[in-house]
Amino acid sequence: MGDTATANPGATPRAGAPGPAAAAREFDLLELLAAAYLLLPLFVFLLGWLRWPFALPLSLALLPALYRAWQGRQLRAVRLSRRELLAVAAVTAAWVCLSGLAPAFFLNLDWMTRMSVLRDLVVGSWPLGYDTAAGEMILRCPPGYYMVPALAGKLSSLHGARLALWGWTALGTALFLGLVVSANPARKPGAWRSALLIAVFFSGMDILGWLISSHSSLQFGAHIEWWATQFINGSQIQYSSQTTQLFWVPNHGLPGWLLAAVAWRHRQHGLSVLAAALLLLGTVFWAPLVALGAAPLLLWCAWRGQGWRQLLQQSLRLPVLALLPAGWLVCRYLTMGAVPAGAAAGGDLTMQVYSAIIFSAFEWGLLAWAVAARGERAALLLLALLQLLLLPFVHFGPSNDLVMRASIPALVILMMATIEAWQTAQPLRRSAITVLLAIGSVTPLLEFERAFQSGPRYLHEQANFTDVTGESVVWHYLSPVTRPDVKAMLKPARPVPGAAQQP
Repeated sequence: MGDTATANPGATPRAGAPGPAAAAREFDLLELLAAAYLLLPLFVFLLGWLRWPFALPLSLALLPALYRAWQGRQLRAVRLSRRELLAVAAVTAAWVCLSGLAPAFFLNLDWMTRMSVLRDLVVGSWPLGYDTAAGEMILRCPPGYYMVPALAGKLSSLHGARLALWGWTALGTALFLGLVVSANPARKPGAWRSALLIAVFFSGMDILGWLISSHSSLQFGAHIEWWATQFINGSQIQYSSQTTQLFWVPNHGLPGWLLAAVAWRHRQHGLSVLAAALLLLGTVFWAPLVALGAAPLLLWCAWRGQGWRQLLQQSLRLPVLALLPAGWLVCRYLTMGAVPAGAAAGGDLTMQVYSAIIFSAFEWGLLAWAVAARGERAALLLLALLQLLLLPFVHFGPSNDLVMRASIPALVILMMATIEAWQTAQPLRRSAITVLLAIGSVTPLLEFERAFQSGPRYLHEQANFTDVTGESVVWHYLSPVTRPDVKAMLKPARPVPGAAQQP
């Protein structure tokens, strides 16, 4: 085990491509589809938001990298059986429907804001402008999750956009579950059952923390992952379960899931610089805080199996360099009006460390010990665990968003290691892992319970983003165009029609 496993050990390249070791660093077809899923919204953004003199060259500059990734892809990759495909499709449909994106189920309140963003992207001209009390603003939130459904809505209707959002979320979820199920080429015929079950119900043991810190009774459909609010000087802290991410923040969860699953599959031979760069660029556009957590993992994968000199040489090749203009624009655009980050400050450092130990033990530490004690010790897993250990000491945003989002890739790495450990462990260790997973499953079960409650899905279709939010989250979603270079590249922003503009 450890570093000896690989997703595609027998993969072979095209004629004229590098040898087997180098070929194993490239995407297989499923991984390439995952990268394309992350990058397609960027094409929509560049062509829809930028002036044509900038939109065309920045979009065309991405094509050499995609062509090179396609040309160098692994031809003999591990395939999903028909039964595995059907299982992935069925679990995806049920999981995404229960998230609330299907009309029959409860949609968590955070979606009031997200549905208003989707509505504005369909109704308004790109880029989106807003007249606020603070002046003229544009939409500055990471738009990766919304762009393809919004384009579908512009070609059909707002209802069509909402249906497309379900389909887009289901596609990303299916790609992730496919990557999970096929990660082990030596898997037994029925291994998909445990892989899918763990993927859906994977969570830290929030119920133990909640029972210790809460003085109220457990309510039907309760959201218990904020149990650690009292720790780290009162700063909110949470490592979200897979189901919580899908039900509340798929715009953050999906890119973190896909990137980390691909990284895990390449933990032996590593990942080519080009492949890592494509994944990182797509993730930055979807969820920059997730990309911050993913960057060290991708850097390790790119360095794995080669020296720093080779890493630098590959980084200076034309297909990789051609990604820089689009990446530069995305970073400049998304960091306008950003809020500062820093270490958690104030209070007793000893108490902070003690609180972090309790949080870490319940959320991931005990499970990591059971997984790695006599089994999986891949360096990628150890790096992910180090991230999970250190993140609680960093603060960003009013809800400490960095901890929640940057932890997503590392948690997926732990989940992938857990699946492999459970499938290959001796009975005693498998029993220990099962008990820890069963305790953690209370969190997603409560999320599933809430899906059967009733509640509003979105406000009336005339309400725009600021009508819905009352400008209460301007720091997170809106910003004035403060950078001349970004202003020169973007089309002129026009105010999005809202309830106040309706007759």
